[in-house]
Amino acid sequence: IKLDEELVECGILSVFYIFVELLSDNNFLPIFYVFIFVVGLILNACGMICLVKNWKKFRINIFFLNLELTNLLFLLTRPFLIAYYFNNVAWTFGEPFCKVTRFCFRLNLYGSIGFITCISVYRYLAIVQPIKMRRKSSKTHSVVISVLVWILASVGSLPDIIYPKQIAGKPETCLPATDEAHIEGYFIYNLIWTIFGFCIPFIIIVGCYGHVALVIHRSNMMKKNHRRKILKPLIILSLLFLKKNAQCGFAKEVLMYIM
Repeated sequence: IKLDEELVECGILSVFYIFVELLSDNNFLPIFYVFIFVVGLILNACGMICLVKNWKKFRINIFFLNLELTNLLFLLTRPFLIAYYFNNVAWTFGEPFCKVTRFCFRLNLYGSIGFITCISVYRYLAIVQPIKMRRKSSKTHSVVISVLVWILASVGSLPDIIYPKQIAGKPETCLPATDEAHIEGYFIYNLIWTIFGFCIPFIIIVGCYGHVALVIHRSNMMKKNHRRKILKPLIILSLLFLKKNAQCGFAKEVLMYIM
């Protein structure tokens, strides 16, 4: 039950985040950033407290901790973008920090997708192969996998560090993608990482949940309430994953410069 509550907590937090990326009006965006920042910090704090209280109960909590950290990474960059939009879209923190801000957003994106995938696979194995899962899974495995997710997410986010984030002669800009001269390379790199960072995890999650649904459907031993308890977190994880897909806005950013 506690694990389901953590999933709901992450789901509520992510629902708030998606409004930020879908809004494009500069008059409303900073207001929503303020709202997201305040509510997000509260929900993240509640999630962390819940994790600490139930840390020893679930090995999968290591992935939940990292998922919380990716959300925190997103939140900590919001005050600078709030100042950016309230200042009539004028960036005053320099290009290096603009790159860090954009890098953190994309790191949150790929990192969250990676950890949601890990949680999904672990829950799948716990349902389909519970005995083998208990024998072979360990906290060490979870830590190693988490480190790999962070490394891959960082590599996928490198374009926001490598490519320029300001238009030549306009130091007040902080571009979400890059300037016109480098847009093609930026687009190709992100397109490749969208395949690795979204498509492959999507196939894995669909395969896991499809098999779980099949196992539950065929099982005559499970009670109706038990089936609901199993399916509920899977649905929440699916919504979290789809939210991250909706949040993946690099194509939208590129179109800003094409049009």
